[in-house]
Amino acid sequence: MATYTFFYDGVDIATKLTELDVQLQNDIDLGPDYSSVSNTGSIITVTFTTSLSRPLYLALKKMVRIIVNGDEIPDATNSTIFKADRKDLLRRSYQVTTAPNAVNDIVHGYNTGSIATSMDSAYICLDNTQNNAVWLQLGPGITGPVGLTGAGGLAMFYDFKEEFVDPDNTGITVLAQSSGSNVYIPGLTLATPANLPAGDYRINWYYNWAKSNNSNDFHGRVQLDGNTIHIHEQEARDPGIDQAHAVSGFQNVTLTAGVHDIVFEIARESSGTSFAKNIRVDYWRIA
Repeated sequence: MATYTFFYDGVDIATKLTELDVQLQNDIDLGPDYSSVSNTGSIITVTFTTSLSRPLYLALKKMVRIIVNGDEIPDATNSTIFKADRKDLLRRSYQVTTAPNAVNDIVHGYNTGSIATSMDSAYICLDNTQNNAVWLQLGPGITGPVGLTGAGGLAMFYDFKEEFVDPDNTGITVLAQSSGSNVYIPGLTLATPANLPAGDYRINWYYNWAKSNNSNDFHGRVQLDGNTIHIHEQEARDPGIDQAHAVSGFQNVTLTAGVHDIVFEIARESSGTSFAKNIRVDYWRIA
């Protein structure tokens, strides 16, 4: 057990200790290890199951000051060590087990701009009004009062993949299809993560294409879960891998939550070889 003592100089101590007890139980940092609060005369004793870190001690000290004394108070045991405390302490809470809510307010030492973090989310205090605090939660799939679309909020998702990149245009790194007629082979597959939220997304693609002859078409396509969202069939004006042409485009789609496969493929019409390189596919959430 660890105890922390403070001097009290005032009236109505029982009511104030009751309020302090409630606030400590509700505190996202201090609550899990909080045990009890009591007084003997003008000495207030707060007990925890484990010792507090320096930031949590400062938070406790500020809570006692606000609830019990209403002003800066001397510390009965650590007045020398913790002289750096100040009234406008911007409290930060790291790796909390409970998300902050409306009661984690100015009384708990939080100000506008205070942050709290858990294993997979972060919280920012937008308003520290007593019993009406407002916290914005950030993290995968989280919506809030502020976001890309305004008051409704929007969780941002983005990913990309590149294959057969040929930065010096030598043609050494290239996808080639020289067999069959209209037989597609994959050059790139981009899978969305399992935690992808449902919403509207923009899928973008870019690639360089070429054909070894100019008597029939190069074929290229982009598929989403087996459905074609881009088709490209074109004869090369000048044949050869060194005569590559650039193609880009996008498609807005509505996706359900979870995994989706975006695939780029090429084929040839009937003869020669179809080539593709510098292939890139990406997506991002738009609504």
